[in-house]
Amino acid sequence: MIRTFELARPRNASVLVFLVTLALCLVMPWQHAFAHAVLVSSTPAQGERLTSRPLQLSLRFSEAVTRVDLTLVDCNAKPANLPATISGNDVVVELAEPLGEGAYALNWRILSEDGHPVAASVVFAVGASYDMSELKDDTGGAERVALLTLGTKFLFYLACLFGIGGSFFSFWIAHRAPTRTTITLLYTAAVCAVFLIGLLAVENNASWAALLGAKAWADALDSSLARSIFLVELTLLLAVCARPRAIAGKALTFASLALIGPAFALTGHASGAGIKWLSFAAVSLHVTAVCFWAGSLPGLWHVLGPRHQGQRDSLLRFSAAIPYSIAVMLVAGGYLAYVQVGWPPAILGFDYGKVLLAKVTLVSGALVLGAWNRLVLTPRVASGCLRAAKSMKNLVSVEVFLVVLVLAATSLWRFTPPPRALSLRQPIATTVHLQDAETMAMLAFETTPDLIFNAEISLSTAEFAGLDPREVTLEMSSVDGSVSKFKVPIRRVSPGFWSVQHVPVPCDCEWNVRLDLLISDFDLVSLQSRVKLLSGG
Repeated sequence: MIRTFELARPRNASVLVFLVTLALCLVMPWQHAFAHAVLVSSTPAQGERLTSRPLQLSLRFSEAVTRVDLTLVDCNAKPANLPATISGNDVVVELAEPLGEGAYALNWRILSEDGHPVAASVVFAVGASYDMSELKDDTGGAERVALLTLGTKFLFYLACLFGIGGSFFSFWIAHRAPTRTTITLLYTAAVCAVFLIGLLAVENNASWAALLGAKAWADALDSSLARSIFLVELTLLLAVCARPRAIAGKALTFASLALIGPAFALTGHASGAGIKWLSFAAVSLHVTAVCFWAGSLPGLWHVLGPRHQGQRDSLLRFSAAIPYSIAVMLVAGGYLAYVQVGWPPAILGFDYGKVLLAKVTLVSGALVLGAWNRLVLTPRVASGCLRAAKSMKNLVSVEVFLVVLVLAATSLWRFTPPPRALSLRQPIATTVHLQDAETMAMLAFETTPDLIFNAEISLSTAEFAGLDPREVTLEMSSVDGSVSKFKVPIRRVSPGFWSVQHVPVPCDCEWNVRLDLLISDFDLVSLQSRVKLLSGG
């Protein structure tokens, strides 16, 4: 079998497949890939109390949406489906008659252009005397579907990348047919891909019964996820067909590896970020490079067995190729991280950034092990040292484990909009001035439509001299008594300046604000005022 692979040189087939692959990449509809949609604003706003009875409800998202389901729930838990008009980023509901007084939850569920369903609720009231705290959104039942989607996505990533990368390694590096495990992974990825479309249909309709309806499947198949899955299935088919063909195997696995990147880039957060064609290319190159690296590790582990023929040649071929793959992976991944997160300080402020940090940490650990294998152990293994081969095999096992964790972390991005998308929710600035005879404080709030605020506090004396108290405490409570007093976590930035970061509040109420300044052991100053963060600010 080894001799057959060595004699077979499918140059013509490789050239033909390369040209076809290049043509597919050039005509790929990258322009349809968008970011994960988030709610930018709504009318009424989250937690708003209306004095007049509305005839229209509206939602504005960060990206265009393809379909929407709206349900209005009143304080008696009676849901009513609402017809809506979609115009790009905007969703508008024209009510047949004005809403009566009471509390309401506008539950919405959308499918964004990146193929990701998103659901949440806007709670508001008509009139001043209704309690909104008992209203719930309808997204709780979707948690099980979300967890199942997360697990399926992880298995899909693992099977797809290890299967396609493993097939490529077998033909191009090890010069042998793929193992039965590699073929099993290819079939597993194909099944998971179809299952993901079914889960999308369930998420879109918030019901498992949707799987029995043609409309739910039609909506799911019209998404960017379905287009991505279609191309992924093609790449898996090419890899499977390569197994019994010694001559065409290289060409087919080359095409499979080349297409898996564009297939993944057809959907997801990153492909539509920044300069769209550049981001699409970066995602394609990043996924392809990761696929070769991850998929090669199990094959390399097998090659390092004591009785494997051609161990030295396979190891040297892999050692020569892997630096290029790692370089492409790091450059493309670094660009995408910058586009999605921005400057490094933004990483820890968002769930997306925390996942990215975990991923980078795991990848760094795997690369350190890989560098040790290549620079230290590879020459020893190539010279015939069995002990070095055993050590390298053990380290490759750890690398595989770390890569599996990386794929698990990557799956979490399915539910974490990037900071780039979240930044589109323009914060509303509100300033409140607090003062007594001797002390002044300026509180500058910036609040997003989903009621998360940052604030900066500047302190001075009444004569505008600097003031640097030992301790500062900020407390807030709603004027109407619906939200009890709570302390807001603050930190000192510099003398006289304090900062508040990412504090959620339950409603757009009018707030009592109290600032306690401990000037000395015997001097405590309390300043009080009122503020509205959104609708009245």
